[in-house]
Amino acid sequence: MTTARYDNKKSLRLMQGAVLVETTIVLPFLFLLMLASIEVGRLLYSYNTLSKLTRDSARFLSDRAFDGGFQTIDLNTNKIAEVRNFFVYGNLQGSGPARLDGLNPEHINVTSNGPYVIIEANYPFTTIFGNALTALASGHDLDMNMALHAEVTMRAVN
Repeated sequence: MTTARYDNKKSLRLMQGAVLVETTIVLPFLFLLMLASIEVGRLLYSYNTLSKLTRDSARFLSDRAFDGGFQTIDLNTNKIAEVRNFFVYGNLQGSGPARLDGLNPEHINVTSNGPYVIIEANYPFTTIFGNALTALASGHDLDMNMALHAEVTMRAVN
């Protein structure tokens, strides 16, 4: 009976070592999966915010696009600057923090086509990884940054 008890203790100790080895193998993959989930959430949040800002800016411009009593759209540099400031900062003066990190007024393109105003935004989304995944790509640089694009066409109202 003493030998059976000794064998049970020995197998228990071996199982604890196996659990430690399995945890060491699986834990990095679970951590990477968690970080990837967070990054996809950030990407979806940024794209959703960019889409909302584009739609709101198009609505803002469509209300102010016509020039006085004429039925032509007047997109002078002052109106374009106001729309870009409204898009990025939420005000016409261009002051305060940007609504999205890294968003600049130069990322916004404002045009018109007939009775429609068109707002395009190209946002450079930067991942939390940066270019840190170089080792997984066999030493080659793996660019993890991407450009998000949102475009809204809206009819100008008088």
